[in-house]
Amino acid sequence: MSVNEGFPRWFRWALVTVCLIAGFLMRVWHLTAVPPGFHVDEAIDVHLSQKVLLGEFFVYSPEGWGREGLHYYLEAVVLSLTRNGILGGRLTTALIGMVLVGVAGFLTSRLFDADTGVLTAVWTSLTFWPVFASRVGVRNITLAPVLGLAMLAFWWAWRTPPDPKRRHLARFGLAGLLGGICLYTHQSSRVIPLVYGLFLLHASLFQRRVLKANWRGLLLGGCIFLVVVLPLGIYFYQHPGAEGPERAAAIEPLWQLLAGDPRPMAGNLLAVLKMFTIRGDPLFTYNIPGRPVFPGLAALPFYLGAILLLRHWRDPAHALTGVWLGVMLIPTLITVSAPLFLRSTGALIPVMAIPALGLGVAVRFAARRWGRWGVWAGCLLTLLLLGQTGWLTWRDYFGQWASLEQVEINYHARETAVVEYLRREAEGTPVVVGSRFSEDAAPFIVSTAFLGDPPPVRWVLPSSALAFPSGQAAIPFVLVANTSVDEYLLRHFLVGDPAPTEPAYGPAEEPWLLVAPLSRPAEGSPLPGMERPQVGPWFGPPTTELPESPADGLLPAYLPVKFQNNLALLQYGLSSHSLRAGGGLRLVTLWRVLSDGWPGNLAMFVHLVNLHNQIVAQQDQFGYPTHSWRAGDLVIQIHDLTVDPSAPPGRYWLQVGFYERHLPGRWKVTDLFGEVTSDRLLLDQVEVQP
Repeated sequence: MSVNEGFPRWFRWALVTVCLIAGFLMRVWHLTAVPPGFHVDEAIDVHLSQKVLLGEFFVYSPEGWGREGLHYYLEAVVLSLTRNGILGGRLTTALIGMVLVGVAGFLTSRLFDADTGVLTAVWTSLTFWPVFASRVGVRNITLAPVLGLAMLAFWWAWRTPPDPKRRHLARFGLAGLLGGICLYTHQSSRVIPLVYGLFLLHASLFQRRVLKANWRGLLLGGCIFLVVVLPLGIYFYQHPGAEGPERAAAIEPLWQLLAGDPRPMAGNLLAVLKMFTIRGDPLFTYNIPGRPVFPGLAALPFYLGAILLLRHWRDPAHALTGVWLGVMLIPTLITVSAPLFLRSTGALIPVMAIPALGLGVAVRFAARRWGRWGVWAGCLLTLLLLGQTGWLTWRDYFGQWASLEQVEINYHARETAVVEYLRREAEGTPVVVGSRFSEDAAPFIVSTAFLGDPPPVRWVLPSSALAFPSGQAAIPFVLVANTSVDEYLLRHFLVGDPAPTEPAYGPAEEPWLLVAPLSRPAEGSPLPGMERPQVGPWFGPPTTELPESPADGLLPAYLPVKFQNNLALLQYGLSSHSLRAGGGLRLVTLWRVLSDGWPGNLAMFVHLVNLHNQIVAQQDQFGYPTHSWRAGDLVIQIHDLTVDPSAPPGRYWLQVGFYERHLPGRWKVTDLFGEVTSDRLLLDQVEVQP
């Protein structure tokens, strides 16, 4: 070979081999353990892929702020093979990430030269950002290779002269097809028409002959593009509010610019320019906050490549790369928290091509200047830069980012450990799990990890409640670390303090899960440590005024008392029947669940009211979410009230009831014969002393 050609052929092949091996290893190593947990966005994507497996087909789903559908058909295939939500979701993006490596290398070799293609592939393989995007099971990574294929088809059609058999029209048609498919990957793809438009504007100035020769192909490709995106357009026309107010709030800098305030957009522009070598994505979820795309020595070839891109702006390949880069950074430019790598995924290939351009030119310059010694120097420089890139990625991703506490929190690592516990030790036995996120995120994550068919789990908020599955003598209680447990529940209904399992889940020094057996309450016995009711209960009267004494016309109720035929009150007890204004009062209630659960947001209100039904103390909560209910379960619930310091001395009524936060009205209270008598139950009277 000539020394002016750059890398020797054997060196290119060696780089490609290392690129494939190292890239694959970085994308699948400990894939279910790093990131540590299962992010809600990952769970939403797997949930939508499950719908595809169940036969539901869609081009767009409004779930999770709105999501285009292409990724879920790809992920559904992998889920059907793995039968594991976490592994299936992340393996899908890992494989897509490997496709991206190949597409990036092949496209840039066609745009520029073989050296640039190989270097782009290796940089895509080893750089932190594309490695990260390939390991998190969210859909945005799909945009990059699909857009790369669309650009490859477009460049193929653009650079091939028209032929009598009109095969060039088919190439433009393929480019239009792939370009349209891009819009089914991620919201940031909606700026893609600008890439084509600006490139054709550039061509009208500097490539008029090529533009004129290809007008039929461009027209055909544009028509096919419109036909492909038509179903998505029809969906948005029929569902004008599909994306909701969150999407509009995300583009607040754009709204402020249109309102005459350019400062947020100017700040974003500076942040986007700094993301490459100075300060990158600020969020823990997708980066070590502030880590740039090209840290250390890798910044040097990036700057050189950027200079070359600007210097050769008239050249069509450089122009296409520059336009592609600039347009695909618009989504992060106009939105909050810039620069966000998640919204910039469409720019991955041109970003990785820039340092490849710079390094390739440097190697060829050395070869021309110093001959064979220059070639060897270029090879050594390449190994140094790429070796540093790979080492920093491995160190920063697996060593630093994965061990950050905020990452464990954002990815619900502690709650996700419940998945592994259930797989190893539950064996179909009901388990009670206590977590701060028991109402929504935690059960959704665990259910999705099991592809919607988890072992029987009762989720509780142990700061106020415990549940006891029916028909079970020995019930394990799994406590997610950093979740508070009320001391009363800990003392009376757990057998010993929750302790780490063997082996521990999570770090041995700070385990993510603690386990203790539950002690089931006796239904017919008084609640331990609480004063029994002196008299009562009574059905709440229909009038707003309450009598001074229960003997004044109140209708007595007899335990168990049913609420909406969903819950039955079995026992209750108070910490005291007398207290001072400003003091605290605790109510403990024991319930039996009468019906299986449903998605909802239930609250139990406890009011301390005067004779005029004015509230002097109140707490609304129920620590056993309805989605976990099974008929026959028992529930211990705690309410702590603080009496208004200005409450005058006298007798006050303690009343309880239920309501669903998203529905009007209260649950009905029924008597022994099932007749509706009230929407509240008076439990007892409490004396407030001077």
